[in-house]
Amino acid sequence: MTFKNVLFLSLVFLFFSCQHGETDKVSLGGMKEEAMAASEAIDQQPTPKRKKQPALTKNTEQPTEFQKKIIKTAQINLEVENYNTSIIDLKKLLGSYQAEIYRESERNTPYALENNLVIKVIPPEFDALVADVTKLGLNVLRKDISSNDVSEEYYDIKTRLESKRAVLKRYKDILRSAKTIKDILSVEDKIRVVTEEIESAEGRLRYLNAQVGMSTINLKIHQDIEQPDIITKKKSFLQKLAKSFGNGFEILTNLILALVTFWPFFLLIPLFIWAYKRFWKR
Repeated sequence: MTFKNVLFLSLVFLFFSCQHGETDKVSLGGMKEEAMAASEAIDQQPTPKRKKQPALTKNTEQPTEFQKKIIKTAQINLEVENYNTSIIDLKKLLGSYQAEIYRESERNTPYALENNLVIKVIPPEFDALVADVTKLGLNVLRKDISSNDVSEEYYDIKTRLESKRAVLKRYKDILRSAKTIKDILSVEDKIRVVTEEIESAEGRLRYLNAQVGMSTINLKIHQDIEQPDIITKKKSFLQKLAKSFGNGFEILTNLILALVTFWPFFLLIPLFIWAYKRFWKR
C-alpha cells in the first residue's frame, strides 16, 4: 500500500468521525431542548389547590332534637238534615283519608236518629279531616279540639327502661356467679321484680305510641224527627154521652170486682155479730 492510499484512507476515516460526532451533538442537544421544554410545561401547569380540611372541634355533631309526642283528640256534634245520606258521605270521606271507624253506636227513636262514632286517623290528616267532617252537618252543635303533649312522660319512661335493662343484665351476670342457694333465690327475686317493671314500662310505651300514631275524633251525628201535629176534633153530644155511659159501666165493673175481691171479709161479718151479742151484752 502506497503512502497516498494510506493518507486517503486516513482522511476518509477522519471525515466520517467528524460527521458522527456532530450527529451525536445534535442528538444530545435535541434531547436537552426537549427536556427543558417539558420542564417548562410542567412549571407552567397550575398547581392544584388543596381542599381545606374542616377544623376539628370537640363536639362536631349537633344534638339530636327529641321528637314531640302529641295526642290529638276532637269532640264533634253534628245535626244533619238527612241521617242516611250523611252516614254514606261520611264513610266515603273517611276512605279518602284512610281513616277507620273503631266504634259505632247507633240509636233509632221516634224523636231522633243518632250515631256515636270513634274515628282514628293519622296525625298529618287530622286537621283536614276535622274541617271536612264539620261540612257534613246542617249545624255544628259542638266542636272541641285538644292536644296532649306526652313527650316528657314518653322519654322519661324510655330512659328508665334502658336503665332497668342494664340492671337486669347485671343481675343475670351475678346469677351466673352465685354459688349458694340463698344468693340464687335472692337474685332471681330481684330479676323477677325488674322484669315486671320492664314489661310494665314497655306496655306504657306501646300505648303512648299507639295514641300518638293515630289521632281520635269522637263524632256524634243526629237527625231530629218532626212529630205530626195532632188535630183534635170537637166531639158531639152523642159521642160525649156514649163515652160517659162507657165510663160509668167501667166504674160499675170495677166496683163489682172490688167487692168480689173482699169476699173473705164478708164471711167474717156473721162471726163478729155473734161475738158481739154473746160477749158484749154480758
